[in-house]
Amino acid sequence: MNPVPTVSTNMSPTKIYVTAEINGQPVKCLLDSGCERSVISADLAPNASLKPSQYTLFTANKANLDVLGDTVLPFVIDGHTF
Repeated sequence: MNPVPTVSTNMSPTKIYVTAEINGQPVKCLLDSGCERSVISADLAPNASLKPSQYTLFTANKANLDVLGDTVLPFVIDGHTF
């Protein structure tokens, strides 16, 4: 069995944040275990190759979330690349 990496978190009563590294930049990210897709702003990956999205995404209050496209983007948390 492969060990599961652990990560450091900053916790508040209702939210858990992790600091990830995307394209060499530290980024504070909200950890949402109920989320099926991860969303970042376009300025964090300006050179990402985007494919048209097959998904319709909604915010927690059910508002529609406009999506520019889909990509696979590696990120690092506590030295672990995902």
